[in-house]
Amino acid sequence: MIIKDLYRTALIDPCSQGADELRIVSGYATSAMASRHLADLQKMNPSVKISLLVGMCPLDGLALGNHNGFCEIASNSLENFVCSYIRTLPPVHGKLYSWYKEKQLRKSFIGSANYTHCAFFSHREILSEISDPDVMSYYDTLKNDSIYCTHGEIEDAVRFHNDKRYYHRHPHEDIGNLILLDCNQLQYLC
Repeated sequence: MIIKDLYRTALIDPCSQGADELRIVSGYATSAMASRHLADLQKMNPSVKISLLVGMCPLDGLALGNHNGFCEIASNSLENFVCSYIRTLPPVHGKLYSWYKEKQLRKSFIGSANYTHCAFFSHREILSEISDPDVMSYYDTLKNDSIYCTHGEIEDAVRFHNDKRYYHRHPHEDIGNLILLDCNQLQYLC
């Protein structure tokens, strides 16, 4: 069981050991986390790829700032970052981080940590390494129930919320990555 230094252990070390692709399933995720993580990984391997599935969208929707951030990262990183949202009920609350090298599964981690700064740097979360080849089919099944964040019909498939209202309803997410500019405006740090 991993209870300390989750970021390094689960999200950095596998890449430094040669893995070249990370497939993530996370109930909640933030674009600030994706931006930081991708930048850290690309220092080791400029061609590393992250594929992210955000699972709680059918129930909670998504903060518009995060959606815009995910789209910007996807647009600017060519093939290095792909983000999709689960679009059908039931929502997915699980967290799975699976590393691959040349399309072969190398390491997987499951636990409580959402793909957010709060989960990996502030909260007391846990992850555990697992060796179950079914993670590949689990990810693929969920991917079939998702829509790319950059899809032309994304606004018909997922509800987007004003950031302030969304974070008021979901304080467990990455409120630490927001700066209050004035009482009515929030802006992301990426």
